[in-house]
Amino acid sequence: MNRIRLPLLAISLASLPFLGFTGKAVGAAPSCDCCCGAEGSMAMETGARNPAQGSSVYAQTSSWETDTGMKMALSELKGRPAIVALFYTTCHVACPATIHELIDVERRLPADSKVAIVLVTIDPQTDTTATLSQCRNDNRLADRFILLRGSSADTRAFADAAGIIFRQEPARIIHVPKVVVLGRDGTIAASFPGTHSNTADVASAALKAEGRSAGS
Repeated sequence: MNRIRLPLLAISLASLPFLGFTGKAVGAAPSCDCCCGAEGSMAMETGARNPAQGSSVYAQTSSWETDTGMKMALSELKGRPAIVALFYTTCHVACPATIHELIDVERRLPADSKVAIVLVTIDPQTDTTATLSQCRNDNRLADRFILLRGSSADTRAFADAAGIIFRQEPARIIHVPKVVVLGRDGTIAASFPGTHSNTADVASAALKAEGRSAGS
């Protein structure tokens, strides 16, 4: 009898929806479905273009809007190291994990550190200023976090310059979770996986880019 029931139980469990961090079924409600598994990431990385050596993310002349509705240019970050990542608020898997890790990185930075943590949405149509503001409040993000939204073209240019891969499809967004540390001049100093990265290493790389050692 057990030999019959066990396979039926396995089939029943397999039919249940996958639950993300919010407890909602992924793909049941959000406007964009997230695809950021290991196999897809490896395939996208293989065909990815590497940013030009020595190119500065801060040199872009794009215009951005913060979660407070203020206009901002990337050039305003010159002289200040930054930890940057792409995300979008309807992602229920990789993006919440990345934000959680960046919160831990922020806690490891000294209070007087000038390192910025920049989160750029890759779904600006959905992620309005109000949506980004709600994301900040829900995650209790510190002041050093800067949440940005821009045009699709500027978002693509930013991602290419930072060496972060994503692709927008009609029903989903496919992206490779990645955290990039920029030096004071906006050039890439280090990069880490967007999930399961060592937050102490990320913080150490950011402090090194600032010209100070971890714990100083």
